[in-house]
Amino acid sequence: VYLILRFLIMWLFKNDKLRVSSLLMSNKVGQLFGALVLIPFTDLVTILMARLPRIFLKAIFMVMALWFFNIKVPYAEGLSLVLLSLFIAAIPITPSGLGTYQGMSIILFEKYGDKADILASTLASNMVFILGQIIMGLYYLNRGLFLLGNIKNPSEETK
Repeated sequence: VYLILRFLIMWLFKNDKLRVSSLLMSNKVGQLFGALVLIPFTDLVTILMARLPRIFLKAIFMVMALWFFNIKVPYAEGLSLVLLSLFIAAIPITPSGLGTYQGMSIILFEKYGDKADILASTLASNMVFILGQIIMGLYYLNRGLFLLGNIKNPSEETK
């Protein structure tokens, strides 16, 4: 979505970064989108490529969650439909895509199982994924504070 917006903005202003950045920086909404123009395109592609493994891991996990909730969907079709649902959930209208992902999943998977099972599957898989992110965040927060010297190494405290 960001890359499409960037191309659209730059096409409208004929690649004049100075004019685009001065226009965007004149209001609050523009300041949010100003980074799209000022960040080099190669950096945006690098960020996208770094996120792709995480997105596919999440999609595979969510297809498995559908199977656990007795929704019999073929693997390839399930993966493509989950990726489509995740793309719709990326539209920033709800926190963590909750609600938009569930609604889209119910629409796309209703021929494979009961709506209640689909809803339960999507909510459970989202909560497991969010809890995993919280645990990893707390772990890396602890490691980061250790590296900054604010706390002692946990292995040294037990000695």
